[in-house]
Amino acid sequence: MKALKPWLIAAVVFASIVTPFVVWQRAQAGLRDKTNSLQQQSLLLTELSDENQRLSNQLAEAKRTWALTTDQESELLKLRGEIGQLRRAATETEKLRTENQKLLAKTAAANMPSTANVQSTADYWVKDQLTYSGFESPEAALKTALWAARTGDVRAMFETMTPEAREAMVSEWKKDGKSDDAAAAELKAMGESLAAPSSAFRLLDEQMKSSDEMVANVSFEGEGKARRFILRKVGSEWKIERMLFPGEN
Repeated sequence: MKALKPWLIAAVVFASIVTPFVVWQRAQAGLRDKTNSLQQQSLLLTELSDENQRLSNQLAEAKRTWALTTDQESELLKLRGEIGQLRRAATETEKLRTENQKLLAKTAAANMPSTANVQSTADYWVKDQLTYSGFESPEAALKTALWAARTGDVRAMFETMTPEAREAMVSEWKKDGKSDDAAAAELKAMGESLAAPSSAFRLLDEQMKSSDEMVANVSFEGEGKARRFILRKVGSEWKIERMLFPGEN
């Protein structure tokens, strides 16, 4: 057997050294690829886990919000029910008040002396004979106001008041949130309630406080009450400022 040539021996030796190194490099490259792939998968898994947690939190928050909204809706329905009951009670109360006023008026009318043959005088005004009398004097203004109350003429009632009295009344209505129709109905009911129990009105006395202010004391015949009114001159007309309560001067 011929001796191997030195270059062949060297090639074999080199191959025996290089081949394992190449294999190792390839193994390392594969390992790096797998490592990178695992790292990417791990990163993706982390992102998916974070997204899942975020969505879970949103779902929990949505459930809490929905529960709160449901509670609020339940409370709102309860309040609406209570408001409905209060409105029905108010309606019934108004009906009872109206019926009571009618009964009082009928009772007062039944107990009133007949005024069919009685005529009004300068200081005695039969209710059924009252007419619009203008505002040239305090007496005329009072008769106009009593006529407006008897007939329920809301526009005339406003006309009998001083501008300040009208403004104060309208301000109170606005404060209470009343509509124009509700306010007019209330004023009409007040006027009719004031005049209904009486058959006539007697001017008892007048006190001049100044040249443009007077207090008139009027007896409401048939009701057995006397009421005092402050009248004030506005321009050339006399208007009612307000009605005095018992004990007021």
